[in-house]
Amino acid sequence: MSAPAGSATMAQRLTARFAARAGSEGVRNYWRGMGAILSVATGARDSDDPHRELGRLLSIPFAAFAIHVLDESRRLGIDHLYFLAREGAMFMRLCRRLARARGEAMPGATYLGASRASTFLPSMHELSLGEIARVWYQYPHQSFSRLLRNLSLDAEVFGAHARRCGVPDLGAPINNPLAHAGLARFLSDDRVRADFTLARDRARRLLAEYLRDRGWFDAKFAGLVDVGWKGSMQTNLWRAAPPARLHGLYLALSPIVSDDAPGCSRAGFLADTRADDWAQDQVLLNGPVFEMFATARHGSVRGYERRLGLGAHAGRVRPVVEHHPEEAENFRGVFARVHQGIDEGIRAIELAIHPRLSRPAVSEGERAIDFASKSAPGSATGSATGSAKGWRDLSGVELRPVVLDLMRRYIVHPTRREADQFTSYSHVENFGVYETARYEFTDSIGRLVTSGPVASALQRVRDAVLRHLWPPGVARRSGVPFANALLDAELTRRARR
Repeated sequence: MSAPAGSATMAQRLTARFAARAGSEGVRNYWRGMGAILSVATGARDSDDPHRELGRLLSIPFAAFAIHVLDESRRLGIDHLYFLAREGAMFMRLCRRLARARGEAMPGATYLGASRASTFLPSMHELSLGEIARVWYQYPHQSFSRLLRNLSLDAEVFGAHARRCGVPDLGAPINNPLAHAGLARFLSDDRVRADFTLARDRARRLLAEYLRDRGWFDAKFAGLVDVGWKGSMQTNLWRAAPPARLHGLYLALSPIVSDDAPGCSRAGFLADTRADDWAQDQVLLNGPVFEMFATARHGSVRGYERRLGLGAHAGRVRPVVEHHPEEAENFRGVFARVHQGIDEGIRAIELAIHPRLSRPAVSEGERAIDFASKSAPGSATGSATGSAKGWRDLSGVELRPVVLDLMRRYIVHPTRREADQFTSYSHVENFGVYETARYEFTDSIGRLVTSGPVASALQRVRDAVLRHLWPPGVARRSGVPFANALLDAELTRRARR
């Protein structure tokens, strides 16, 4: 949408006046960043395809984060970056493209085939309630069968142990692990502990060998790049096979503070809940929008195995990848259009930084990052403008405030079309709950209102909305006037407690 005549001049005057009064370089950088970002967000607005629009929007925080990763690597002296599967594939490509566009050097970069499922068992010190609590904290109400899967323990061997310890139904939820007699017997059983130690040690050896082949132990200061949220894979890797020094770089982070250790640090870019900043924390009201569309299409890593056969790679350890049919369908459908929009946005940013830059060829080595082909790239539209200098000159930290405001607008106050569009997406959870997350609001408002005392009806509706994966999206789809403003006020009130 074009701006009204004269509005740009007025905005420039107000900006200059505000900056002069504030005397703040940060204010000037904010508006420079705003100009750069709006040139991408509105440069090729396609009202007929909201999925591509979302992709262009996401290209902005993704690109700003990639710039931040490059900046922090230089500032901290990181000599090698490891990009974690699967979201790391997106950020590795963006770091390479934007470093090339900005004419900057980039540390050594390696894509690491790892997951929470493949790293949790090697990271365990012992089989105990304390160790299992690291899963339970994020995913309560585990059943025995689901717990064994999360621990990557053989279902047949350890299922037999569980039945021998008095657990007849492996699918029944363990509502209180502290008071579950069968679990207590299982954890203290000598045969279970012996088999666990064998399984853990084997998994740890395979993981360490895989990491060694990827240069993990050669780095003096390794950087780990991922989308977020807890940094649990970093914790697992540090416990199982620590390098000399490790720092995690995350798009957003809500860490477990007890996981911090000397030599192992982490920080979030758009959000870090340790900062006690509600404006940042609001980004986490819709974490799936970042995770879904940064995810590589090659499937999830379940563990590691030694490669059989002949040739140079025989005998080497490689990741075992599990494919999910619903994910494959997603990548062939609307996800491909979102990815096209992301590529268009990144291409516009590349041209803004370096107008004569040719589209980089994709090498076979980079193509192998995903263990599969990439989404088809879209054509870049729009051209570089003077306002795009921000992409060339500003650091990730300087771009961050305006990127945060842009994403808070989308997450906290989406348009009705944006909220409706989100229900066409789904996300496969391949650890913890092993379910497909969907974004429709499935509770019945009428049933919630009539299921208890009238005085608490509004509270029941509110609690049901807050349990949803994107509460502001539910509020917008409700059609209730000012619902998002009221929800924002309620969440802000809670955050101030």
